[in-house]
Amino acid sequence: MAVETFVLKKAVEMSGVTIFKAIKFGLIFLAITGIAYCIYATVVQPHTSHRIETKKEYIQNKVEYNYPEDKNFFLGIKLMGFKFGVSK
Repeated sequence: MAVETFVLKKAVEMSGVTIFKAIKFGLIFLAITGIAYCIYATVVQPHTSHRIETKKEYIQNKVEYNYPEDKNFFLGIKLMGFKFGVSK
C-alpha cells in the first residue's frame, strides 16, 4: 500500500477568494460581537450591577486627598507614577 505525501495545497485551498471570505467572516463576527457587547453594557449591566450610593456621607467618605509632591529637584521623566531620572 503506497502512502501519499502530504501536500498543503491539496489540504487547504489558499486562493485569494478563500482568504477574502475568511477576513469577511472575521469582520462580521467582530461586528456582531461588538453590537452584542454594546447592548449588554447599556441594557443588561445597569440593571444587574449595584447602584452607586449618592448620599452625601458616602461621597464624602470616598474623597481621596491628593497631597502635593515633594518640592525636591528632579530631572527626568515620570511615567505611570514611576520616576526615571535624577533627583535630589
